[in-house]
Amino acid sequence: MENTTKSILSNSLSGNYIDDKNTFKPIVFNMANDVDRHHLEVFLHKNNSQLNVHNSIENQILELYKINNPQRKIGLKEQEDFYQQWLSENDPDFYGTWVFYPWNRNLVHLLPEEDFIRLRTSRNQYKIHPTEQELLSSKTIGLIGLSVGQSVALTLSMERVYGSLRIADFDHLDLSNLNRIRSGVANLGLPKTSIVAREIAEIDPFLKVEVFAEGINEENLPSFIGEGESRIDLLIEECDALDIKIKARLAARAQGVPVLMDTSDRGMMDIERFDLEPNRPLMHGMVEESRAHNVDQWTAKERLALVMDMVGADNISSRLKASLLEVESSLTTWPQLASSVALGGALSTVAARQILLGQEVLSGRFYTDADALYLKQQESRSVAEDYESKKPLVMSFERCENLLSELGLGDLASDAVIPSDSQLEDLVSHACLAPTGGNVQAWKWLFKEGYLALFHDQHFSHSFLDFNHRGSYIGLGAAMENLQQRAAVLGFEAVEHHRLTEFGSPLVAVYSFRKSSGKKEALRGYGNHLHIRLTNRLKPLERQLIPTSIKDEIKEALQGSAYKMSWVENETEISKLAQIIGKVERQRILDPHGHYDFINEARWTEEQAELSRNGVDLRTLELSEADKVGFKLIQDSVAIENLRNWDRGHGLIKMSTDSMHNISALALLHTNNHEASAVLEGGQWVERIWLHLNNKGVAYQPVSPATFMFARLSGHETDASPYLRDNLRALRKEYLSILDLDETVNDLFLCRLFFAPEPAVKSLRKPLQDVYKKL
Repeated sequence: MENTTKSILSNSLSGNYIDDKNTFKPIVFNMANDVDRHHLEVFLHKNNSQLNVHNSIENQILELYKINNPQRKIGLKEQEDFYQQWLSENDPDFYGTWVFYPWNRNLVHLLPEEDFIRLRTSRNQYKIHPTEQELLSSKTIGLIGLSVGQSVALTLSMERVYGSLRIADFDHLDLSNLNRIRSGVANLGLPKTSIVAREIAEIDPFLKVEVFAEGINEENLPSFIGEGESRIDLLIEECDALDIKIKARLAARAQGVPVLMDTSDRGMMDIERFDLEPNRPLMHGMVEESRAHNVDQWTAKERLALVMDMVGADNISSRLKASLLEVESSLTTWPQLASSVALGGALSTVAARQILLGQEVLSGRFYTDADALYLKQQESRSVAEDYESKKPLVMSFERCENLLSELGLGDLASDAVIPSDSQLEDLVSHACLAPTGGNVQAWKWLFKEGYLALFHDQHFSHSFLDFNHRGSYIGLGAAMENLQQRAAVLGFEAVEHHRLTEFGSPLVAVYSFRKSSGKKEALRGYGNHLHIRLTNRLKPLERQLIPTSIKDEIKEALQGSAYKMSWVENETEISKLAQIIGKVERQRILDPHGHYDFINEARWTEEQAELSRNGVDLRTLELSEADKVGFKLIQDSVAIENLRNWDRGHGLIKMSTDSMHNISALALLHTNNHEASAVLEGGQWVERIWLHLNNKGVAYQPVSPATFMFARLSGHETDASPYLRDNLRALRKEYLSILDLDETVNDLFLCRLFFAPEPAVKSLRKPLQDVYKKL
């Protein structure tokens, strides 16, 4: 510092005014020093016309007089008398210190250093005792990162929590920084270190500030942390670079230096007391020791996962979650507010002071959520309460038996065969390999007096997406198809005695069995291989077209039926349709009930999946690390409400469109029949085609939520908002145009087809005893 000061002083005395971007240290003229007096006289002679002189020494002297006599109330007359007496004994121009700030040409007259410090910190007493204040003046703090860190630095300086401060940041001030960094537009483009050092000097020119304008790197990190007498007493880390976060903690722990970090959201303060716990795991154990030293080799996925753990993705505010979902959509980066940053500066200063004074500050994470302090708590009925109150009761086997009895089937036909217990269990377990929306498995099976009945347990399928039970009927129809194909393997033919005719009927179908005639049908014959059908959510590495022969086989099988398959294979058209699918998915997630379903059908951990044996195991979604972060954020209903109110959430579209890259085709099964039985039969065709495609090596993923959402335009919808209906109507018009279909079509099931390996994790199934009973 001495060399820099001499250089500035030398140039100033020679008449060369210094005001470049690297100037951040003031020149202090101590009037008790004869050399400094002379230098000041020369300096004034050379630069007087360029200076902004600020001389409030009288006020400072009188204020000092007051704090030296706290027991007395000193009036104006006594102040005047005291000052006149002081003038008779002192030359005010050559008293105390004069401080020159090169960057703004201000020359300021101040008290002598010791009196200046005592007066400036007088209002700290006794929240900070004078002995504590003196102890703090011997401490050195290191501060990395000067966005949030600027407020930390200034608050530390105002309280004089340190004697020496090391600040590091490689960045300069941008206009967008001014929403949270207290500075002016004249400083745009200046190094953040220079700005902060200047501000501190203007608050207190006697504080020592060491600047690392290049930021922190492997070369200068050891000198920044220091060792022995040069070691910092506390590290406050507020940088964005993950590798520096980890490396700085490794270095701090090695030297026994405690670490603080504020995230400027919900007042989260992170404390690691490496001074008291020298073997404490980094970041509370979030970073494995073996990997911490190799952070430069981490993949982008690993870095993202740690960043979200580090900021506490589960505990960040709903507004920040909503904002993060908008990054790379309507935002370039996540937001920070001046109020939160200022709060972080205050909280960091409190924690720093307590640690440096030897108080019992614990390691851990602590929240001071200012945003939640003053809000009135809402007592409105929650979506969950409203939703659950409308959910039907679980269908009991007793009710199944009553419904079957009411049908009055009578005696079995003379050629009927009754399968053995093991054969019945085999039939039902294979039928239950069928797909269901959200893997809800909303079926019950009852065997009585030679009849096997299938029931729809609406308790499990009750959802926003399952409008008019259409999604359920696709799954139930698929189960019926599996039953028939498995029966043929066992030497039976499943004879259908009843099929539902009305939407909402709980009794779906009733079968008896007779010996198989051996008749073969197209796309059937997979009864021994029903397990090959699976949902594949992987993303193909390259695009392969589906062989024409496979499409022809499906077309031929559908001939004579009421069903057709439309294929979209052109990449441009796939991209357009993918956008529509993504936009419909956005509508679904933004809807309060749709969001509730989306979250509750997910099984967020392996333990949840194993316990429930239903729902969507997130492991089957083959999520990228970024997608996993997105799913964590989407869980927050208040965040989704914010996006809905802002008409945002367009980032949700990307979650759908990303999966469409390199796919072979999008294919839609449709019919012109809108009856409930037609949807059920459509489920049978879905399963037959799905099995056939999987057998041919074609990977298959339903993207049918779009078709189920469009069903809300049928005219029977009563719950959807006009906003939702209007948006769906516009999207469906574009969707039908791409598929070249009439608006009267019953679009049943849409799928994504591609070539990829099998997924590592498959959806689980409920135990047989939960869904099947023989009387």
